[in-house]
Amino acid sequence: MNETQWAEAQSKFAADGHERVDEFVEGWVYVSKPSDDPTMGSGFAWRDGVLYYVQNPLILMLVPPFASEFADGAPPS
Repeated sequence: MNETQWAEAQSKFAADGHERVDEFVEGWVYVSKPSDDPTMGSGFAWRDGVLYYVQNPLILMLVPPFASEFADGAPPS
């Protein structure tokens, strides 16, 4: 998925009511957010042509393209 396709996908997510936040990594899109706890809920993040889906945004700490974002600034508690 290229950057243009990701932008289009984000627009579709927004139209469907899914929230885009930069709370964990830039461009995180919640697909499900069952509570006010930001660590709950699944979603998508895109880096370097790859769209990632994870069940919890904190899992992205273990994915190399995102690990440095967590190292640079810890996610909010």
